[in-house]
Amino acid sequence: MEPKVVVFDLFDTLIDVKRYDIEEAKRYLFEHYVNPKVSFERFEEFNNQFAASHFIKREDTNKEYIYHDYLDELNMELGLIDDADFNEIEYRVFSSCNTLLVNDKTRVLLEYYRRKGIPLYILSNSIFGAYALKRRLGELNVLNYFRDVFSSADFGYRKPDKRFFDYALTAIKGKINNIKASDVLFIGNDYAHDIVGAYNAGWTSVYYHHENWETLPDKLLAVRVIKGFDELYMIN
Repeated sequence: MEPKVVVFDLFDTLIDVKRYDIEEAKRYLFEHYVNPKVSFERFEEFNNQFAASHFIKREDTNKEYIYHDYLDELNMELGLIDDADFNEIEYRVFSSCNTLLVNDKTRVLLEYYRRKGIPLYILSNSIFGAYALKRRLGELNVLNYFRDVFSSADFGYRKPDKRFFDYALTAIKGKINNIKASDVLFIGNDYAHDIVGAYNAGWTSVYYHHENWETLPDKLLAVRVIKGFDELYMIN
């Protein structure tokens, strides 16, 4: 039986992250958008203070570090250039700090699901909102496969928090009739965030264990473990 809905985790599941450099992101922001009267040392002091109060605790609370909130506080504290658009800044900073790729097997799978008429979504932990993620996916020529992209930055809580999964399911139900949690097939590469979170939300999950960076638990909560997306054709 084909899944009624498929939801992908984004980073290192749907797309391969070849480079992610948060220091480069900070340098780009400072050079292009921060008030030129502010020293880099003062900018770094602000970053450290903000991270201590927002970023470090997020693994314990599941509360997301939201880049728009960061920009808002940065603007009030140090100042950004005039007429700065937060969505545009977020997208450009995000683009500056990473190299993202979509491999051929992923594109084949997406086309397979499209031919089957199976609705596709993305559920991602990210400090960047869906606006920035969608623009990058568009540049990678895969955005058109997806009905929507859900970012934890827009919701406020991150996987494995059940509220984030429930939020996405409510949105999906608003577009597709007669969908329940167990009808959703979620594909993710992080066991603690993706698989445990999906299980607690009542979703069906597939553990994309392609890099072998996690030891498989004794009690597996996913319906299947795969090494490559070609194996998904055989799930029915």
